Amino acid sequence: MGQSFKKGDTGEPYQGTVEDSDGAVDLSVSDGVEFYMENAETGNLKVDGGTMTITDAANGKVEYRWREKDVDTAGTFKAEIKVLFSDGNETFPSNGYKSIKIEEDLEDN
Repeated sequence: MGQSFKKGDTGEPYQGTVEDSDGAVDLSVSDGVEFYMENAETGNLKVDGGTMTITDAANGKVEYRWREKDVDTAGTFKAEIKVLFSDGNETFPSNGYKSIKIEEDLEDN
Protein backbone atom coordinates (compact mmCIF):
# COMPACT_ATOMS: atom_id res chain seq x y z
CA MET A 1 0.00 0.00 0.00
CA GLY A 2 1.14 3.55 -0.62
CA GLN A 3 0.65 6.52 1.68
CA SER A 4 -2.35 7.06 3.96
CA PHE A 5 -3.93 10.31 5.10
CA LYS A 6 -6.97 11.23 7.19
CA LYS A 7 -9.93 12.88 5.52
CA GLY A 8 -9.68 16.68 5.68
CA ASP A 9 -6.05 16.80 6.84
CA THR A 10 -3.91 19.15 4.77
CA GLY A 11 -0.88 19.50 7.06
CA GLU A 12 1.19 16.58 5.80
CA PRO A 13 2.00 16.70 2.07
CA TYR A 14 2.06 13.75 -0.29
CA GLN A 15 5.71 12.85 -0.81
CA GLY A 16 7.02 10.78 -3.66
CA THR A 17 10.06 9.78 -5.64
CA VAL A 18 10.06 9.88 -9.42
CA GLU A 19 11.70 6.64 -10.53
CA ASP A 20 12.16 4.62 -13.68
CA SER A 21 13.82 1.24 -14.24
CA ASP A 22 17.24 2.85 -13.70
CA GLY A 23 16.30 4.42 -10.35
CA ALA A 24 15.57 8.01 -9.36
CA VAL A 25 14.98 10.46 -12.22
CA ASP A 26 17.08 13.64 -12.15
CA LEU A 27 14.54 16.46 -12.12
CA SER A 28 17.07 19.29 -12.38
CA VAL A 29 16.50 19.42 -16.15
CA SER A 30 12.69 19.33 -15.90
CA ASP A 31 10.36 22.25 -16.58
CA GLY A 32 8.02 21.24 -13.75
CA VAL A 33 6.19 18.35 -12.14
CA GLU A 34 2.41 17.76 -11.95
CA PHE A 35 0.31 15.49 -9.72
CA TYR A 36 -2.84 13.60 -10.74
CA MET A 37 -5.09 11.57 -8.42
CA GLU A 38 -8.38 9.79 -9.11
CA ASN A 39 -10.78 7.78 -6.99
CA ALA A 40 -10.03 4.12 -7.78
CA GLU A 41 -13.70 3.11 -7.43
CA THR A 42 -15.55 5.96 -9.13
CA GLY A 43 -12.93 7.23 -11.56
CA ASN A 44 -13.53 10.82 -10.37
CA LEU A 45 -10.42 12.93 -10.82
CA LYS A 46 -9.63 14.66 -7.50
CA VAL A 47 -6.35 16.35 -8.47
CA ASP A 48 -5.86 17.40 -12.09
CA GLY A 49 -2.33 18.57 -12.73
CA GLY A 50 -1.58 19.97 -9.29
CA THR A 51 1.81 21.63 -9.06
CA MET A 52 4.39 19.58 -7.19
CA THR A 53 7.42 21.01 -5.44
CA ILE A 54 10.78 19.44 -6.23
CA THR A 55 12.47 18.89 -2.85
CA ASP A 56 15.60 17.03 -4.06
CA ALA A 57 16.06 17.25 -7.84
CA ALA A 58 19.03 14.89 -8.15
CA ASN A 59 17.18 12.13 -6.28
CA GLY A 60 13.73 12.65 -7.89
CA LYS A 61 12.04 13.75 -4.63
CA VAL A 62 8.81 15.72 -4.90
CA GLU A 63 5.86 16.72 -2.73
CA TYR A 64 2.31 17.91 -3.23
CA ARG A 65 0.60 20.15 -0.68
CA TRP A 66 -3.03 19.07 -0.27
CA ARG A 67 -5.87 21.51 -0.77
CA GLU A 68 -9.05 20.91 1.26
CA LYS A 69 -11.00 19.66 -1.77
CA ASP A 70 -8.27 17.08 -2.53
CA VAL A 71 -8.81 15.20 0.73
CA ASP A 72 -12.53 15.75 1.41
CA THR A 73 -13.50 12.19 0.39
CA ALA A 74 -12.43 8.95 2.05
CA GLY A 75 -11.42 6.12 -0.25
CA THR A 76 -8.65 4.49 -2.21
CA PHE A 77 -7.04 6.58 -4.92
CA LYS A 78 -4.58 5.98 -7.71
CA ALA A 79 -2.04 8.63 -8.53
CA GLU A 80 0.61 9.46 -11.07
CA ILE A 81 3.25 12.11 -11.51
CA LYS A 82 3.89 13.87 -14.83
CA VAL A 83 7.31 15.40 -15.40
CA LEU A 84 7.52 18.16 -17.98
CA PHE A 85 10.69 18.16 -20.07
CA SER A 86 11.55 20.53 -22.92
CA ASP A 87 11.54 17.60 -25.38
CA GLY A 88 8.25 16.08 -24.08
CA ASN A 89 6.43 14.91 -20.99
CA GLU A 90 6.78 11.62 -19.16
CA THR A 91 4.38 9.99 -16.67
CA PHE A 92 5.53 7.99 -13.64
CA PRO A 93 5.09 5.26 -12.85
CA SER A 94 5.07 4.19 -16.49
CA ASN A 95 3.16 1.04 -15.54
CA GLY A 96 0.36 1.06 -12.96
CA TYR A 97 -0.22 3.77 -10.37
CA LYS A 98 0.89 4.95 -6.98
CA SER A 99 -1.66 4.11 -4.28
CA ILE A 100 -3.08 6.60 -1.76
CA LYS A 101 -5.66 5.89 0.93
CA ILE A 102 -7.70 8.63 2.56
CA GLU A 103 -9.34 7.29 5.72
CA GLU A 104 -12.35 8.60 7.60
CA ASP A 105 -11.42 10.36 10.80
CA LEU A 106 -13.23 9.56 14.04
CA GLU A 107 -15.05 12.88 14.27
CA ASP A 108 -16.89 12.03 11.02
CA ASN A 109 -18.18 8.69 12.39
